[in-house]
Amino acid sequence: MSEADLGAKMPTADDPSANPVLLPPRTRADAVQDRPAGGMQQEPTVAPDGDLLYYFRRIFSLPPYPGAADMTMQDVSKAYNEVEANLDDHIRCVRQMGLSAAQKQQIADGYAVFSQLLQPVLLGMRQLQLQQPGDYDYGAVLSLSLLFYEAQRSGFLPANQRVAWRGNSALNDRTPSGQDLTGGYYDAGDFVKFNLPQAFAMTMLSWGVLEFREGYEKAGELSHALATIKWGTDYLLKCDLGGKAVVAQVGLGQQDHSFWRRPEDIKDSRPVAICDASAPGSDVAAAIFANSQRSLYWEKCSKDAQRYYPSHCYMDDLAWAAAWLNWATGEQQYLTEAAQHYADHRTKEKDAFEKYKFGLYWDTVSSGAALLLSRKLQDKAYSDQLTNFLDLWTSYKGNPHVVFSNKGFAWYTKDSGWGSLRHMSNAAFLLLVYAKQLSGISRDRAVCFAHGQMRYALGEAGRSFVVGYGNNPPQRVHHRAASCPNPPAVCDYRYFSLQSPNPRTVFGALVGGPDPSDIYRDDRTDAQANEVAIDYNSGFTGALAALNTASISYDQCVAKGLKRQKLG
Repeated sequence: MSEADLGAKMPTADDPSANPVLLPPRTRADAVQDRPAGGMQQEPTVAPDGDLLYYFRRIFSLPPYPGAADMTMQDVSKAYNEVEANLDDHIRCVRQMGLSAAQKQQIADGYAVFSQLLQPVLLGMRQLQLQQPGDYDYGAVLSLSLLFYEAQRSGFLPANQRVAWRGNSALNDRTPSGQDLTGGYYDAGDFVKFNLPQAFAMTMLSWGVLEFREGYEKAGELSHALATIKWGTDYLLKCDLGGKAVVAQVGLGQQDHSFWRRPEDIKDSRPVAICDASAPGSDVAAAIFANSQRSLYWEKCSKDAQRYYPSHCYMDDLAWAAAWLNWATGEQQYLTEAAQHYADHRTKEKDAFEKYKFGLYWDTVSSGAALLLSRKLQDKAYSDQLTNFLDLWTSYKGNPHVVFSNKGFAWYTKDSGWGSLRHMSNAAFLLLVYAKQLSGISRDRAVCFAHGQMRYALGEAGRSFVVGYGNNPPQRVHHRAASCPNPPAVCDYRYFSLQSPNPRTVFGALVGGPDPSDIYRDDRTDAQANEVAIDYNSGFTGALAALNTASISYDQCVAKGLKRQKLG
């Protein structure tokens, strides 16, 4: 940012040239000059001279630093949130001062340095808490998991963006008629916005906050969780084109995969797939809470998605959507519709129901719909599916839907090996929600299964499967943005096959995972095992929140003989 840029007159809130939707600030440094001043409620209690060492002193004066290994997540979160608040106050203060362009540039440069230094300091403090082998801090991993979503953001990044190596990207995403489609999340290690898994991920994250709010509060992460959800749902609301059409996808998988580049390098206007009466998509439309023409979305409106997210049924999605609308509104109509859609799914889509009924992911949500319906209606169909779900996942005996590795990892068989840790995490999350309706040994089995499986993911099997966390975490995840060198160096497919670790760390990302024999390769070219995705982390995040305040500890599970069983 030049002195001329900093010294220029910026539009105010009532200036017709202001466009906060299309031109929000990229960083706090920009915000010093770019944000409208607004009405400050009170004089901020900060040093008005731009001395950023004030904020470093504020962090490091919080007891018990420098004994950071003794800090709790609440201590770390309190330090971070106080500094964040002070910076926001400082920005408002600076705007009201009669500073020259050079002074503003100096302060802006200071903010940029501070942004780069603050996150590694806080993440390092978090890591110091995790030195004891076998001691897994669910709250710390929850913090990192939410941070992963900020690395996946598309569009204009907010001033409080915490992943400093990401910038604005895909700013020309819009419908053929010009409607804005910026924002939302990139799906995985690529840059397509697939709305079926994105809507599923936002629903799962929301469900986690609704069920286990206290787990987020204990970790000091509730505000970040809500911001994560809002970033996704704000985008999905843009994808509702007046109730008669819905955007299913932005970008093309094959086209996107022909490049290995940074998201910030996307300057083109990308293809948009739209579902409407002529090309219906009941599954993706239901996932964004719409219900009109009936068809699978990849059959007509988003054929490109068949290669990546080929949904097999849609009546389960309609049941899931109606059940959530009943939760949100309390209207009996939606409950009646949900029950009917669920019944239709079991009969009219019987093959898909029987094959996928013990999974929970973007392609199958009947188990989630059954749980929601079981809270309102007495029907043996719901209780049978849930009871069998519990039995199959927690038995540690092989069955057609779930097999168990020698180290006790529950491996879902119905998705060709993709996202094995995702399937386990989603099952753990669903069982933790279901446990609230259970008692006695059934409740204990559900909670202890989740403890054991999550500990497997966090490193108890010999390595961590969460980027930036624990013992020997993945360093070469299949993620374009993380693998690219710093600008202005060109990023291309040379960096796809490099054996060196990624230069940037996608903290908190859950990788695809190992095979049924516990074999995993930390290899960027192995997308099945080593890609990360927004739906992978969604149930994982909710399970972490649940276990962060679980009524049964892992030690109690061990005492009850309910720890994860090693079969070898």
